[in-house]
Amino acid sequence: MTTVRGYYLITGIKGLVLHDIVGALDDARPELCHISSTDLHDAAAHIPGDGPIKFAFVEADPDEFRDSQLSELLQQQKTKVFLTGRRAEESLTPGPYAVLHRPFTAQDILAQLEPETCGCT
Repeated sequence: MTTVRGYYLITGIKGLVLHDIVGALDDARPELCHISSTDLHDAAAHIPGDGPIKFAFVEADPDEFRDSQLSELLQQQKTKVFLTGRRAEESLTPGPYAVLHRPFTAQDILAQLEPETCGCT
C-alpha cells in the first residue's frame, strides 16, 4: 500500500477527460490522493487539512478562477494549477496558470507536471 503524501484536485471536469487525468496521475503519482468537486465554487470545501494539494486541474475562465476562494487557497499551498476547457484555451491572459489544450494525452499531462523527469520528448 502506498502512503499518501499529498493530493491532486480536479474541479469542474467530467466524463472521459476526468477519467484520463485520474488514470494518468494514479499511475505516475500513486502517493497522491485524488479529490474532485463539481465546480469552482464548492471546491474549497473539499480541500483536506492533512496534506498539500500538489496539482489542481480546474475547468474555469482564468479571470473567474483568479478571483475565487479556491485560487487563494491553492496559492497559499503553492499548488501548480492547470486550467482546462474552452474559456481557458481562448483566453489571451491566462495569468500564471498553465493551460491544457485539448486534445491532450496522459503523456501531455505528465510532461506538464514534471517536464524534467517525465521522459517525454
